Amino acid sequence: MIAATIPRSPEYRLLLEAITPTGAQGHPIPALLPVQIDWPRLRRLVVKFEIFPLVNRFLGNQPSWKEGLPDEELREWRRQAQGFAMQSLVTARQLLSILELCKQEDIPVIPFKGPVLSLQAYGDIALRQYTDLDFFTAPERYLDLYQLLKKTGFSLLDNGLERMLPLWARSGRDLTLRNSRIVLDIHTRLIQGPAFFAIPPAMWQRIQTLELFNRQVPILSPEDTLVVLALHGARNNWTSLKHIADCAHLMARCAPLDWMYILERMHRTGCLRILETMLSTVQDISRFPIPQEYGEALDRQFPIRRPAFRDPNAGDNPLALDNKDDDDHLAILATMTRAIDSPLKRLRYLLYFLCTPTSEDARMLKLPGFLTGLYSLIRPA
Repeated sequence: MIAATIPRSPEYRLLLEAITPTGAQGHPIPALLPVQIDWPRLRRLVVKFEIFPLVNRFLGNQPSWKEGLPDEELREWRRQAQGFAMQSLVTARQLLSILELCKQEDIPVIPFKGPVLSLQAYGDIALRQYTDLDFFTAPERYLDLYQLLKKTGFSLLDNGLERMLPLWARSGRDLTLRNSRIVLDIHTRLIQGPAFFAIPPAMWQRIQTLELFNRQVPILSPEDTLVVLALHGARNNWTSLKHIADCAHLMARCAPLDWMYILERMHRTGCLRILETMLSTVQDISRFPIPQEYGEALDRQFPIRRPAFRDPNAGDNPLALDNKDDDDHLAILATMTRAIDSPLKRLRYLLYFLCTPTSEDARMLKLPGFLTGLYSLIRPA
């Protein structure tokens, strides 16, 4: 079990308590005292795992703990809290601006993660640590959205990559842009990968709205949000407390969920094992129990035999000080090919990454735009 591999230092025990949703059976910490905590190490861990707002709120609810902070550490915590709060406001304002532009140009987009997930899962844009924005869009509007954002000051990380965009639009690769304040990612699939991760029509039909600064913004339904969170968590092998906290708080805040829909969606993408691993990991780490409705839905979906989808190797990569690098393509490839249920889908996932060129490929070999199709042939080498 992953939980058994987590170092039982006072700092880690405090982190686990801090991310536990209200009503879950938390990790009791009555034996811990402020003097036992290595406060600089705790702060480094909190920032590393991207859960500073949650831990800061937890400490704010423990007056005796704040009294134990050295003055220098207390000032540093306050400085960090102000910085993340300001970043949340800046990112949320940028989100509203982009949504208004897309509405004017009739480009369909759904914001995901960032401020909208913070509201959906935690009820407050300042309770989730984030510095970027993510949008889903229709594949046929991928290039239109890029051109629109380019006019507003966003640019590619490397302007020489523009020749790759038509190829990436066809193959469903994510697109990363930036301006002077934030990084923005455009997605045309639930997660970067082959066509079975394409955004299903049902997801567009189930769009909901929530209020952000007195404006209604589109969001994924809680069920679709959980599906995407599970896929993104699996991609990172559940090495970040942020991903685990997101799933736990979303399930707690949005219960009851339509588990039949979630099971059907994960089954169609060949990722039931990922769903089961997500639920088990959340239970192990945050002590948020696997919802009873999930078991009931699973029994209805598979009335004859309830298969064990849990990834037996899920605990191979325990939570630690060093999170897996999001750009470690080989580690991502190994994790996802192991996690997908179907051998055929695993092969398709493997072939996708073997043959779909990345920005690193384009930088290494600068082919002219009319020859970009050759990258798919050259990349396996």
